[in-house]
Amino acid sequence: MRKRTRLVVAAVAFMIAAGCGTERLVRPDGSTVATTYRANNLPENVITNLETAYRNRDIEAFAGLLAPEFTFRFQPGDVPAVGRSSWGREEEIESTRGLFESERVKNIEIRLEYLPAEIATEPGLEHTMRIRVGRAFLRVIEESIVHEVPGHPQDFFLRREHGDHPNRWVIVEWRDLPPS
Repeated sequence: MRKRTRLVVAAVAFMIAAGCGTERLVRPDGSTVATTYRANNLPENVITNLETAYRNRDIEAFAGLLAPEFTFRFQPGDVPAVGRSSWGREEEIESTRGLFESERVKNIEIRLEYLPAEIATEPGLEHTMRIRVGRAFLRVIEESIVHEVPGHPQDFFLRREHGDHPNRWVIVEWRDLPPS
């Protein structure tokens, strides 16, 4: 019996040391990132899961991170080219689906460097938390072309989900900010 107890303790210790079975992707620079999802019980986990959904090209996981009333706000400099200042959840999902499902796109690399969540003070976003992404790295490899999106700051506003999952966080608004 003691031998079995030691084996169980050793197995648990190994899982903790190995990241509890989390699959990891090794980047070219040797750093690693998770390829499995965390529970959306913290605003920061939602941002980590956003990165994971991009890496996995998982449109269902991506869509699940967005609140029904989700809004994406373009930075002011992009408004003339886009023709509007924002779009909603369905447009965001369809735009991202096009990226994820394109046969031309061979790989998506993403890294969001963000600060801890803080209570949002912006009018209209009461009862939300804000996460400031200070630097966003996005590289899309499309056949022989590499597209890199400038790492402009971004603000994510998150709230607890209503209804059956009150401990689950979702993104209410995503603001692409002008370069600082």
